Amino acid sequence: MTEVIGPGRLSDLKDIFEGLSIRSCFLVADPTAYTSSGASERLQPLLTSLDTVTVFSDFAPNPDDTSVEKARHLAAQSAYDAVVAVGGGTAIDIAKLVSCSLNTPLTQVVADPALIRRDIALIAIPTTAGTGSESTHFAVLYVAGVKHSIAHDRLLPDVCVVDSDLLKSVPASVAAHTGLDALCQSIESLWSIHSTDVSREFALDGLRLSIANLEKVVNHPDPTSRDAMARAAHLSGKAINISKTTASHAISYAMTSEFGIPHGLAVALTIGPMLRWNAAITQADCVDPRGVEHVARTIDQILGMLDADTPQDAALWFDNTLSAAGCSTRLRAFGISRDQLTLLAANTNVD
Repeated sequence: MTEVIGPGRLSDLKDIFEGLSIRSCFLVADPTAYTSSGASERLQPLLTSLDTVTVFSDFAPNPDDTSVEKARHLAAQSAYDAVVAVGGGTAIDIAKLVSCSLNTPLTQVVADPALIRRDIALIAIPTTAGTGSESTHFAVLYVAGVKHSIAHDRLLPDVCVVDSDLLKSVPASVAAHTGLDALCQSIESLWSIHSTDVSREFALDGLRLSIANLEKVVNHPDPTSRDAMARAAHLSGKAINISKTTASHAISYAMTSEFGIPHGLAVALTIGPMLRWNAAITQADCVDPRGVEHVARTIDQILGMLDADTPQDAALWFDNTLSAAGCSTRLRAFGISRDQLTLLAANTNVD
């Protein structure tokens, strides 16, 4: 994957198109962010120079099969050299799935990702600093409210352009929710049983940037904090591209589909309790092949980065961070009662 990162780097897209001989594209554009971020205005000269451009924006937050099928139907009416995504994780995931299902029914792609193929270029341009989807080989798809995570090497974009100038118009609430996602992805990647030396390096760098800049980008954003969080999100994506996510993400999907909690916030609501849980690991319940000592060192490393003496202090740090970002820390604030915890457990994605 070619990574183009930094303020103003969207202008590099002209050279990227020329280098890949792209003369036509199917553009999956977030219905709000595409214009508000300034991407539409900045890309207009390039797009008008192409032979064919089709824009698809008929989708809501969280990628579902209805939206992807609409996009596939529209894309099938012409031939393209590339699928380009401009937006957050939803736009990027839809673009990934369209690019890899043009010649294969979506139901088959979901049932057997091994069938995935892609014959055209895939370019991802994030307008939020959160999911890091531009740097992963995964795509999320909701089918009848049930979340599916589809993985294949061809879902990894050929090129990503991470331009923090596109974050200038992001509302504080969105900056909070997406920034929390980046923060949690780095933490989950660190304690994942699939972590490697490489993924840990990405996760640690992403976590440092998130800790230092998340509250600032929400309450007092400036070019430095926006660029830092854009890089943090990208690094967290690269980390989970290797390690995958863990329990907090697995629980979050039902919280989003059943109760409408924004994804990053849904993840963050359980990350503190999950840290306490993992800190209490014993030989009897350790599933990491590297053993209890490895897990304990990882937890201690996370505590050190949070400047927390105990897991309880770290959990309090998360609560304070959520509050500082304008988010409630209690499930009941989102309509989740104790009786509904069984529903969340039953709908947890155990993979």
